[in-house]
Amino acid sequence: MTERHADTSDEQCAIVCMIVSNPGNGDRPHAWQKRVNDLIRALRDERNELSSLFDLRHKADMRAIRRWQEAHPGKDNEWPDRADMVAWLLAEVERLSAILRPWQRIAQDYIEARDDCDLSTDDSIVSIKTSLAMGTLRATAALTK
Repeated sequence: MTERHADTSDEQCAIVCMIVSNPGNGDRPHAWQKRVNDLIRALRDERNELSSLFDLRHKADMRAIRRWQEAHPGKDNEWPDRADMVAWLLAEVERLSAILRPWQRIAQDYIEARDDCDLSTDDSIVSIKTSLAMGTLRATAALTK
């Protein structure tokens, strides 16, 4: 679904300027003011939206650059090329996802073991602890790869 914006095209601005410079014969002496005010409001809204989008993008870029600089010691005053930074960020996402996957599996194993066991017996608790220990070993091994 696309947002509907007021018409702030060059053509609309020119029409409003013509109306202001030639307001008519007095039938509706103040009608042009509404069109001018509507155009001004629409232009301000569009400016504010674009400014907010720029600010959001700029802040995200600065965070990404800071992360890149932290990962590349000695390059504190260097800004990476955007394509290189995006490639690095995607590689970081994949690296962290690979670390996270085994831990997610541990959590899933725990939930399944807990749901399948009678927690009132010592054997069930030992089974859950063993499952968690084995999962932790797998996750730790994945970190060292």
